[in-house]
Amino acid sequence: MRADIVVYASKAACLNRDQGKINFVVECKRNKVEDGYAQLVSYIFNTSANGGVWTNGDGTVFYRRENKDGIQVLEETPVCRGAVKDGRMGGLRA
Repeated sequence: MRADIVVYASKAACLNRDQGKINFVVECKRNKVEDGYAQLVSYIFNTSANGGVWTNGDGTVFYRRENKDGIQVLEETPVCRGAVKDGRMGGLRA
């Protein structure tokens, strides 16, 4: 996978580039969200990512994996409620 930014679940996962331990991916594209949507979705569904972010520097769209086949566009920026323990964010929600 060659996403622009990959956020792994742990330092070990990052060092090993473990695609089974990815929290989310970020795709940075020019112009419109449509330019990077298919690529971002392929990264989400071909890894363990719970979601992803598309941005062109002017606009940003957040996506969450809904199930095996679905993607939800989040209307609000996801925030973390709770402590970060062992590389995991407690209470991540949008």
